[in-house]
Amino acid sequence: MRKFKHLVIGGNGHERFNLIPMTAVIWGLTLEGATTKLSYMLAKLTADTSAKQQEAMSDIANQVVDNVLDNSMQRSAALEAQLADAMFQSLKARVQLMGDYAYRLYSDPDSVTLRTHCFLPTRA
Repeated sequence: MRKFKHLVIGGNGHERFNLIPMTAVIWGLTLEGATTKLSYMLAKLTADTSAKQQEAMSDIANQVVDNVLDNSMQRSAALEAQLADAMFQSLKARVQLMGDYAYRLYSDPDSVTLRTHCFLPTRA
């Protein structure tokens, strides 16, 4: 500690005065470092979460589309089967009618009158 014209330069008071700004600078640097690190961690977490959510949403959308297509194909196949069944029922009735007619014609040809005009086209 030096004295110059009744002023004390240095000493314990001067060290305390320098300690306050240095403490503030250290706290500021520590806070800035922690904020930067946490900001980086938050950005990384957000990106990871976004990627996971996008993947999950894509999986869910694919499952929904698959289920909808599967249900649609099942309904379509059922409707086509019903249509084919109706067509074959009509064909079955015609074949059965023709079989009965052929049986009657074969068993007693004189009892059956032939109507050829129904089956053959007319000639002009």
